[in-house]
Amino acid sequence: MRVTHFLVAVSLLLAQAGPAAAGAAGGLLPGGRTISGPAPLLLAMGASERVHNDGATNRNVCVTVLNTGRSQVTMTLTGTGNPTTDVAPGSSKALCVDSAQFVDVSCTGASACSAQWRVDSN
Repeated sequence: MRVTHFLVAVSLLLAQAGPAAAGAAGGLLPGGRTISGPAPLLLAMGASERVHNDGATNRNVCVTVLNTGRSQVTMTLTGTGNPTTDVAPGSSKALCVDSAQFVDVSCTGASACSAQWRVDSN
């Protein structure tokens, strides 16, 4: 009887820890060309944050955003061009731009946003 209670308790504990462990393992990791990030980002609905500012060297970069929340985020790169893309909840996207000056991430969904971002040299 004690073994049964112990197994049930362990099963419940593992079931609760599963999502937390999966979230930690599924995040962005630094790579060999990472120049800033990876870092988590929490934004209020309608808010925006400049996550990278490179006005002096203007390197060519690729930016990856992983949307870890339940609301859409938008990344905007400013450089030779101004590419923009929306990142749906639970997905990730990457954009590249030459001579990057700024990278902005905005919460464009219907509620607060959470995401992870990383900037790599291209």
